[in-house]
Amino acid sequence: MPKNQGRIFQRSTLLGCCLSLSLLSLTACSTLPHSGKVNQSQGVEVANSKSIQNAPAPSRDAEPQEILRGFLAACRAGALTNSFDGARQYLLPRAAAAWKPEAEIHIYPADANIRLQATEATIKLQVPVRGLLSKNGVFQAAGSSEELTANFTFAKDSDDQWRIAQLPSGLILAESTFRSAYNKQSLFFLSPDAKNLVPDVRWVPRAKATSYLAELLLAGPSDELKGAVGTAVPAGATLVSHQVPMDGNEAQVRIQAPDSSLDPVTASLLQWQLDRTLKQESSVLNVAVSINGQVLTSPLPKGEQLAPSIPLAVRNNQVINLSDNSIFVNQLEGAAQPLTGIAIDPRKNQNLAYTRGNTALYWGQLGAQQRNILTGKALTVPDIDRQGWTWIPDLTLGPAAYLVNPEGQVSTIPMPGSGSPVERIVVSPDGMRMLVVRRNQSQAEVALLLIRRETTGRPIETRLLSTTAFAPDTKIWPGWKSPIEPVLLTRTGRSAESTLITLPLGDVQEEELAVSNPIDFAASDSTQGLMLLDQSGSLYRQDGRRWVLLSNGVLWPFYTN
Repeated sequence: MPKNQGRIFQRSTLLGCCLSLSLLSLTACSTLPHSGKVNQSQGVEVANSKSIQNAPAPSRDAEPQEILRGFLAACRAGALTNSFDGARQYLLPRAAAAWKPEAEIHIYPADANIRLQATEATIKLQVPVRGLLSKNGVFQAAGSSEELTANFTFAKDSDDQWRIAQLPSGLILAESTFRSAYNKQSLFFLSPDAKNLVPDVRWVPRAKATSYLAELLLAGPSDELKGAVGTAVPAGATLVSHQVPMDGNEAQVRIQAPDSSLDPVTASLLQWQLDRTLKQESSVLNVAVSINGQVLTSPLPKGEQLAPSIPLAVRNNQVINLSDNSIFVNQLEGAAQPLTGIAIDPRKNQNLAYTRGNTALYWGQLGAQQRNILTGKALTVPDIDRQGWTWIPDLTLGPAAYLVNPEGQVSTIPMPGSGSPVERIVVSPDGMRMLVVRRNQSQAEVALLLIRRETTGRPIETRLLSTTAFAPDTKIWPGWKSPIEPVLLTRTGRSAESTLITLPLGDVQEEELAVSNPIDFAASDSTQGLMLLDQSGSLYRQDGRRWVLLSNGVLWPFYTN
């Protein structure tokens, strides 16, 4: 099991209850003591998982622990309905006015050991946390030993009823409650050349998802993507009434801005961003955008078109189209040396790159003769991104890699993070992120990096986002199932078993067993876009949860896109 340090949830058994229901077993204090020692409850029992849709009202003459239990149950109901008026009934007026439930959300695992301490007019709650959701919908993973300590102070109101006088901002929710109340979507921003849309993963309340998505898009990209993506949103733009009204299946995005004079290109890009973002909601079939009452009518861009994704492999020094067993590339130059990696430009005007004997990089246009443009010492597998740049590691370069521009000129680019040599690079389908496999004597690791580019597409720098660690003898093959779904095939030590690990950005890690004895792997964001080659030369493609035999007697499976 990998040790994860990045922005991902760990897999846990989902439990349909919230922390409020956990407090049902707070039997150590039927009333809050006004003197004596602190009472502590270990391993609090969790109640059943029945969904609470309506916030309960405080009972007359309820004791503080009942008030706390009711408040947290009302918080759960509020998360599901996106209304926290019911929860505020449990607070003194001043606390109710100051409390900001959506300032942050602490998410705890189902198997958490919840500790409670009651002393005088205070209940202290401590619980391990999985992570924190910020008010802008970005999930931040917690450390393996991180805990939340929340203090709730109680006082009598003017009617002599116990109410919460002081409390932390935000919510405390079980993972299942969180997933019931929130939905993972993407905001779409512009690539540096404005030819493509780049997803920015956020979690938004299901009850008002369309309005939240629009408002978050107007607010701009997350810190992770700042400086790497663009937006056509006018400066100072806000959403009228913080809402996106629906007219049937049409989302009406009404924007106020200091300046509404957008040129046709910018207006088109703004509509494109909003259209792609809001149509993730199944209820939205059309998006109408207006700025200061002026309806935008520019046609939407089509985006840069790539070549169809085709599964390929090498047989007898030729690249074979596995869809129809036709020859895709007739001969690969440098046949005297063994092939050690291959990639094809995903753009329609494609280039081809491959390594021979781990020392020579051949590069050139498809259908033309390839030439040796780089001699290295320990070259591995190249990857060509959608902007046409070829990334090629050399194990002797340390924390850096070679970079070949679309014209075939070679440079180097640093890879931040550990100082370990770079073993493999795979760029995401949108060209904005990459997986980097590195290892040293103590561990293997997969780093997720952001790529900053000029408007021409030239990479300027890479920035470390997260790292996932493995045992040092783990073989790792990286890939992308979509721009927000990195995937790894791993095999540890001498074990024949392999594990397919999906690491969706901002979401739960998923694992499943794959074909035994793998020696290579390829991924694509197309239907059935995973291929696995075993040591017998059998090539499999994933079909649902099954791996179906695709071909025999091939090497180096890969995709055109």
